[in-house]
Amino acid sequence: MDNEEIKKSWWKYGSGYHISDRLDFNDRNLKGDTIYSNNKPIAIILSCDKGIFRSTAVLELKELTTGEIGTYLEK
Repeated sequence: MDNEEIKKSWWKYGSGYHISDRLDFNDRNLKGDTIYSNNKPIAIILSCDKGIFRSTAVLELKELTTGEIGTYLEK
């Protein structure tokens, strides 16, 4: 998925690194592969795809200071 598709969707927390239960880009910015909150970079997108057997995408993030990985599911 490209950035515009990611921004149009909202994302439900799956596992690991937790930004919020519901991740959307109304109150966060996405520039390139980096997610910003209050103009501060907080995470990068490692991958975002639907895969072969999925109807919705999985967004995989990496927190910038700890390196913790988290997943969010497209809704």
